[in-house]
Amino acid sequence: MVSSLRKASGYSNPGVYTGNASLKSIADGTSVNSTAFTYTFLCQNCTDIGLISFINASDTSPFGWAISNKALSDPSSPTAALTFHVGVGQDIVVLKLSQARSANFATWAALASDATPSPGTGNGTTPITTPPTNGTAPVDISNSTYDYIVVGSGGSGIITAQRLVETAKTVLLIERGKASFHSSGGNLTVPWNNTVTVYDLPSMFNWLATFPGNDGYCDDIPAMAGCILGGGTVVNGLAFIKPPAHDFDDKWPAGWQWSDVAASAERFYERNPGSTHPSADGKFYDWAVYDILSKNLAIIGWQQVDSSEDPDAKSKVY
Repeated sequence: MVSSLRKASGYSNPGVYTGNASLKSIADGTSVNSTAFTYTFLCQNCTDIGLISFINASDTSPFGWAISNKALSDPSSPTAALTFHVGVGQDIVVLKLSQARSANFATWAALASDATPSPGTGNGTTPITTPPTNGTAPVDISNSTYDYIVVGSGGSGIITAQRLVETAKTVLLIERGKASFHSSGGNLTVPWNNTVTVYDLPSMFNWLATFPGNDGYCDDIPAMAGCILGGGTVVNGLAFIKPPAHDFDDKWPAGWQWSDVAASAERFYERNPGSTHPSADGKFYDWAVYDILSKNLAIIGWQQVDSSEDPDAKSKVY
């Protein structure tokens, strides 16, 4: 059994926690066989790591877990990059801590060992692998020349390529993943319409990760990302949310404050203003939850806002 404490700050590989907390394994409660494993440990000081863990005096607390069937770059190293886990197993459960407290805690804690797994050669990164094919015939570009080559057809890559083309430049846009929308050759269609893919429907967002046959997520990097035409814009269900100014003014470096990028953002919004009415007929469907909650939120003083029209409104709004 190899373990490490990690502290996550976003949808990327969480770094190893370097604070005062530590894991100490208990050999009598740790085993591995061909079908399962058990791991018993003492997590020392884990209830006091900067208010990012549960409170040890609580009666209940939510816990999250995730598993992956993708191999690590170095399975023997506790510092190796963790692989993406969507679709393999994840959940959040509420545990009753009051029922877990034991009068024999001191006895169990005394069995915990300070020994930690020996670090392997992992460096916290994932090796680059051969890009997967998408089932289409390769394009012969050996004798072609381009003014620019853009690698990756995510939101940034597509926009960059398009802007360059508009200046009369020749551009090669490379994407290792496959087609997404039906109009671009995608074939992962919904059961009720063979001309609409799951990526064409914003409402499919919550089911994309577990939809049968969906391989649009990258499986060889630790971050959550899309390896498909459209990149993260596809695997995030076409969600387009204008950022508030304080996202840039908070931690972004000089030259990237909102005042620096606002003009470019406005030019982009002219092309893609976003919509809170994505249906072709402009109507909302299955809107019962909103109808109920909005009335309750309005009673306590919250305001209804259009996120496209007022992206800076983020407090007490619905």
